[in-house]
Amino acid sequence: PGIYSYLVSEESGNKDNKGGITYDTSVYKVQVKVTDNGKGALQAEVSYPDGQQGIFFKNTYKPAPETVAMDIAKTLNGRDMTSDESFKLKVKAQDEASEGTQAKDDEKDTTNGATLKSTELLFQNLKNGDKGVAPDYVTFTQPGIYQYAISEESGHAVGVTYDKSVYYVKYVVTDDGNGHLVVQTLFGKDKDKLSEFKPSEGIQRPTAEFVN
Repeated sequence: PGIYSYLVSEESGNKDNKGGITYDTSVYKVQVKVTDNGKGALQAEVSYPDGQQGIFFKNTYKPAPETVAMDIAKTLNGRDMTSDESFKLKVKAQDEASEGTQAKDDEKDTTNGATLKSTELLFQNLKNGDKGVAPDYVTFTQPGIYQYAISEESGHAVGVTYDKSVYYVKYVVTDDGNGHLVVQTLFGKDKDKLSEFKPSEGIQRPTAEFVN
């Protein structure tokens, strides 16, 4: 017979959150009161903290965010750009899953599962015929399908023909179940026949390329 106290806790499977699991760090004190019933047997009564009926540990799973680059290229043929001019390219969400609100402080387009770094890209100081490449970035926090359209905003520069092309980018984001998001990138001018982008190709094959 006697009163026995124990501390009960969960052993973390990892200490750096690999696998996307956050372990419960709670520590519970459990008291066991053992009495002799006088009939040759011991009886045990367990008391849990705060009158609970047991001990409950709660773990959470959340994959780490994944960021991918959306490389966009721009070329001006016929002359150099002047020091005071620029070409503006716009990135716009194409469906409800990708639709977000424009944050006034940092100009980020934030959706339920993705954050677009910028909805506008400016190209300046390009030399005649040179290709300028500017990356935009999308950070994903949950699986889903996210689609964007990239186009050039027409300006009023004398003698310049603006590119009317529209490029479509589709991101298929899946969870590998081990704390990582896997992103497949599809892009092209025909949104019904997109080709897959291979990360190893880098800027040798931009997601979108505009020529004036």
